[in-house]
Amino acid sequence: MARDFQAPRQPSVELPIGEGVTDPAFWELDRRLPRWARRSNPIVRRHLGGFLSAPLPEMDTLARIVIVQIGLVAVSLLFPALLEITALVGMVSFVALPICMGMYVWSLFSISRDAASAMIDERQSQALDTLRTTPIPLPSILLSKIAAAIWQQAFNLDTIILATAVLSLAPITIEIATLYPPEKHVLATRLLIAAGVATSTLRLFIEPLMVGALGVLAGSVADLKASAITWAALLSGSYFVLINLPRFIPLPWSYRLVIESALPLALPLLIAGGALFLAHRLLTQE
Repeated sequence: MARDFQAPRQPSVELPIGEGVTDPAFWELDRRLPRWARRSNPIVRRHLGGFLSAPLPEMDTLARIVIVQIGLVAVSLLFPALLEITALVGMVSFVALPICMGMYVWSLFSISRDAASAMIDERQSQALDTLRTTPIPLPSILLSKIAAAIWQQAFNLDTIILATAVLSLAPITIEIATLYPPEKHVLATRLLIAAGVATSTLRLFIEPLMVGALGVLAGSVADLKASAITWAALLSGSYFVLINLPRFIPLPWSYRLVIESALPLALPLLIAGGALFLAHRLLTQE
């Protein structure tokens, strides 16, 4: 089995501008990402093929949208009717959000499937052994497999993230106001709404990483693609069932703040880190 070389610093393996995309601004955006996540990374680029020009989310635009909505929630302290107006105006989101949810579920399944399939292919062809003889550390290789799977869903994720940022305020407002009437919980209701708006957008950047890591783990354990894809899907589905169950339990507002805002951001990162750690141990012990 090939030996892992732990280089003190990963060498630059980026490819020059060209081969399908010649816009310098495109690659400048790419360089803002960690090296393992860049489209110019040869490991990522090999899996992307025709998806090389997939977009990056407009972070400035997303930040403005979220900040404006949180600002509206804050202003409602002075004008309480704003919450009711926001809920009424945003009723259209109840039509669009289920479509986005369906797209998101499919994108997550595709990410876990592609990550698991890539690992199975690399192990069966022994290409992973070849990669491990390079100065690129194994964790970076695994992360690049996840990045490639996410990039293949970049068009869908870009649409989903933007739609969620725009449309999530109304349903969150209705849900929280029903559980914690703003007349009785003046500050708590607005804090929960503002945190919910921010969390609903941020988690869309974290959960794809988590399901990709679960796909890599499944692909590191199973010997068949069907088994790896099934296990990756079951593990990902179990997470979403468990993370949403507490929402049906009556809780004090402070507990709900933790469960609906802090936990959906922290837990996927912990799961992703644990999955990558296990995959690394399994592959180095083979």
